[in-house]
Amino acid sequence: MQIIYVLPKQTYFSQGRRGRVAHAIGVASGLSANGANVSVLSGPGTVEAMKHTDVRCIEVEAVGSGFVSEWRWLTRVISRLEEELERSSVDAVLVRYAVSNGFRFMRVFRKNHSCLTCFEVNSLAYHQYHTLPEFVRSLFMMIERRILRAADMNNAVSSTLSNDLGGTGQQAPKIALIPNAADPRNIPTTNSKDDGTARVRFIYMGVFQPYYELDLVVESFSLLKQRGIDAELHLYGDGPQYDAIEAMTESDADVSLYGRYDLDELLKTGVFDGEVVLLLPNRGSGMSEIGSPIKFYEYMSFGQAILASQVGQAWEVLESEKTCLFYEPGNIESCSAAMQRLAEDKSLRQELGQNVLSGFLANHTWRARMKEFLHELRQVNADSGNA
Repeated sequence: MQIIYVLPKQTYFSQGRRGRVAHAIGVASGLSANGANVSVLSGPGTVEAMKHTDVRCIEVEAVGSGFVSEWRWLTRVISRLEEELERSSVDAVLVRYAVSNGFRFMRVFRKNHSCLTCFEVNSLAYHQYHTLPEFVRSLFMMIERRILRAADMNNAVSSTLSNDLGGTGQQAPKIALIPNAADPRNIPTTNSKDDGTARVRFIYMGVFQPYYELDLVVESFSLLKQRGIDAELHLYGDGPQYDAIEAMTESDADVSLYGRYDLDELLKTGVFDGEVVLLLPNRGSGMSEIGSPIKFYEYMSFGQAILASQVGQAWEVLESEKTCLFYEPGNIESCSAAMQRLAEDKSLRQELGQNVLSGFLANHTWRARMKEFLHELRQVNADSGNA
């Protein structure tokens, strides 16, 4: 199958390795691993980002910054896409959706009926602009559903998002639930002392956004120490909440903040040597419900114990006491008690880590995920009578 994968943002790859970049690499490499011939069409940095994959890159040079420049650049991307569709035998086009570019790809999709078309939807403006009045958000929802109807299929990354995409009737596109994933990694096995005296390190890696309750994590860790538990808290990343968390922890020698990080480089430092618990503290809010965090699946791939709130895909995918320990979101006592159990029970940490890694390797790699995606595409093709 010949697939063109479009990341229609000028700075998509040029701003460094982020979750969205890991996502794009995972999708492209996963499709390629399943026998698809993939061309990735985007802006500066595409070739560099994809250099370890087997995909073909079509890199459209930047044309400046600002809204007008972004519009001009997108015009070039669409022109290049249409050239590819005219001169090549393309089976499917996959476009990462955003309301800012959806209208323009809607027109492209409607012009080209010789190949399957799909929007890859990670969120809607309805979710992103959650502070706007509800009637404005509802207007966005109506507009976006109209845009999405131009595709043969829409890929939603979560069940909640899939429900919000809507669309019924004979002309409505198929909605495929294809969450994010990660690639297997060679993580060092724990080398902590057998006598159980090594300090447990609680680690968070990711953005410091309001939909993660990092303030609760810090308060729960403080309560843990008050109970006499000797442990460490390490927080990697940056974002809007960074300064507030830094202020909360500046007097605690057992809490370390590291700022922005590169995961591949971080892993080389031996961050997983010793006894580790990974934290996924989603706040009980809309964005946590509709998202599919890359770091959640990366956490699974590390084969370490995970402590997560009862929110989103972690709550849907993992099994309490078997592949994860959960706490009640917003509840400091619940989080602190779970931290204490994990800090004091090495066998529980090891069991959770082994079980979650087994589940990841079986079901949640990019190769497995893109196999599901290709199956859904072929089903759409069969249903349309083109099989």
